[in-house]
Amino acid sequence: MSPAKQVVVLGGGFGGLHLVRRLERHLRPDEAAVTLVDRQNYHLFTPLLYQGCTGELPPHAVAYPLRDATAPAGYQFLQSEVTAVDLDHRRVGTADGEVPYDHLVIALGSVTNDFGIAGVRENALPVKWLSDAETLRRHVLDIFESAAIETDIARRREALTFIIVGAGPVGVELASSLRDLMDHTLRKIYPSIDFYTDIAIHLIEGTDHVLPAMDPRLSAIAMKRLEQQRVRVLLKTLVSEIRPGIVLTKDGAQLRARTIVWSGGVKVNPLVASVDLPKSKDG
Repeated sequence: MSPAKQVVVLGGGFGGLHLVRRLERHLRPDEAAVTLVDRQNYHLFTPLLYQGCTGELPPHAVAYPLRDATAPAGYQFLQSEVTAVDLDHRRVGTADGEVPYDHLVIALGSVTNDFGIAGVRENALPVKWLSDAETLRRHVLDIFESAAIETDIARRREALTFIIVGAGPVGVELASSLRDLMDHTLRKIYPSIDFYTDIAIHLIEGTDHVLPAMDPRLSAIAMKRLEQQRVRVLLKTLVSEIRPGIVLTKDGAQLRARTIVWSGGVKVNPLVASVDLPKSKDG
């Protein structure tokens, strides 16, 4: 009997996890040995990550243990960083050694795209991973604690200004969820803060409407809701640089805030881009 084929799946995101579950249904145990490799030991349900940022959902509600998918199927799981793909020798390099394969599926997903804008990585909070949500949630609460005892009105209002760059699904949902958190929860426990005059949420978008990749009708609904929630939406506004506490735009404006969040989009994983394989237009 020929040995079972080694199937290696890189990435436990939506694509990788879905494939592992389908393989369990369609492969006999003696047909293939399947290994799932991911830098995290959980699948992150990114559509609800914004609710983790505001504390509406606990971390375990948006993180599904990948071993819960691999162990029942008799598959292997390796938590490690993928460092290289050797197509000629059919090996995957990881931080914990090489993994041979007969069949390879690359589903490593995307990474945050800063579009080469200076200061994004250093001075803006990302919203991509579970740790980002936890960091942002703690940051928001720390901001309110310090603002609650700030007696200078100008300094308090600057501290309570929140800028979100990028009005795609993440940016729109985060802006709306932050306002809900403030109006319905934080307002009750911070009586020294005027939640109508002290707080400002700015949502910056480079195109002429929010949710630019979606149906225009959804964009209109989202825009109306943001207006109702007192979120200031700045359309056709391109960011040129982000400094500590300052967002500079290409039209010369300088927006100050203690909290700057980057949700400006994603790009293909650099490792995927480096692999010599046919790719679609977007990588």
